[in-house]
Amino acid sequence: MPVGADHGVGALVCRRLGGGRPARKFGRNRAIPKGSRPYDTKRFAPPVDREPSYRVIDALEEVAAETCSSARQAAIARLLGRATVASVVAGARNEARLREHLGTIGGGIVRGAGRRA
Repeated sequence: MPVGADHGVGALVCRRLGGGRPARKFGRNRAIPKGSRPYDTKRFAPPVDREPSYRVIDALEEVAAETCSSARQAAIARLLGRATVASVVAGARNEARLREHLGTIGGGIVRGAGRRA
């Protein structure tokens, strides 16, 4: 990302938001539900230490509580607040989730994040 910053080029970030972790569908003390995407694909990837991602989610939840938002909204706002991120593609499973994502921008959550108004 430093090269992009040097040349005024931003990244288009496209990533699922923690595969259900920010919504606490599963986590440190909750098993991955059978039939879910993470459950079905875990056999294809080597085991990884998930604790760092859970610490990030804990921090997102703190921000969400302070801004009256959700952890998902805090994650999107964090990305949009980075100078090297031009835009974020966040998929929505349903209309409610789409409205939540759009509320990140329309609700003013990003407003204090730096370069966005």
